Amino acid sequence: MNNKTDDMLVHPCTAIKLLERSVKDVGLNKIIRDRFYEKTREAWIASVFLLALRKIEGHPWWFKVNSDKHLAPDIYAYRFIEYEPRKVERQKRLIEVFRWVKTAKTTLLEEIERKIKKNYPSTFTLVCYVMKEEKVELQKIYTTLKKINPNLFEIWIVGTSKEKLRNILVGRIWPEVFSTKINLEESCIKTKDEPKILVPHRGYVKNSFYEKIGKVAILKPDFSLENID
Repeated sequence: MNNKTDDMLVHPCTAIKLLERSVKDVGLNKIIRDRFYEKTREAWIASVFLLALRKIEGHPWWFKVNSDKHLAPDIYAYRFIEYEPRKVERQKRLIEVFRWVKTAKTTLLEEIERKIKKNYPSTFTLVCYVMKEEKVELQKIYTTLKKINPNLFEIWIVGTSKEKLRNILVGRIWPEVFSTKINLEESCIKTKDEPKILVPHRGYVKNSFYEKIGKVAILKPDFSLENID
């Protein structure tokens, strides 16, 4: 198996389990602070968002991380819609991830405004992980954003939860307000039969539009693959 990951797409639950495994290996503090685990953190945040999106839309998503940490977006996400038999449309989301950390001197709105000022392309979706255990007023933030009128596809927040992996708030604050709650454990049980890692084909090959590779490799924190066959 080729160990290059340029074409590899990861299931959100695979990335969530990667972070859980990494926490067991090195501890939560190292995961939060060490730059080596930056991709692991960003992938986890994006994965929670994509599972919420799947809950809302009914379609599964897979993704890959940007191999160049100096370029945006952080995450390229894809879903595959079979609009006719054996004809699949690949739809894409460009996701830029950031965090509102516990030690931040800024408000959540100020943190969002800081990202907006970077003038990302209008096709980008911003996803902010709220690490402070403070009440988030989505409507109030939206009201301010409406005056700014950011030229972005969407802006979302992923909230913290005192119940750990249960009832995590995922809310959209632009261009409209919407929120849902996601239970990671339940979501990953429901999607357990979906490919954990795949490489999409350009068309159908052997009655499938992708190749499964999750059974012969495991994902490492830097998003390389380790062969196990």
